Amino acid sequence: MHCFHFKGKKQYSVYLDAPIQCMQLMQSPKTKVKAMLVALQNGEVRLYNGKFLVHTLFLAEPVIGMCFGMFGREDGTLCTSLISRSSGNSYFSMILLWRILHK
Repeated sequence: MHCFHFKGKKQYSVYLDAPIQCMQLMQSPKTKVKAMLVALQNGEVRLYNGKFLVHTLFLAEPVIGMCFGMFGREDGTLCTSLISRSSGNSYFSMILLWRILHK
């Protein structure tokens, strides 16, 4: 994962253990937090603030799609789409990420 300045100069690189499946910007207008959610093929979802790893979620299956935002009245919800390796079924899960991070 690489970060570049607006002028095109490379600022930093983050090297990961597994290939990236999906990336999503995590931002909240209430708290002014901006971070990057990165889903890897090994089932991890990592949260980066700049080049620093903030949190890691371990899921049973690799994520094929994700979206972060408001769901109903719950702010800070991460919705993930997963495919089961054993049966091939796809399923959808919601994680209240703010509750996990503010423990």
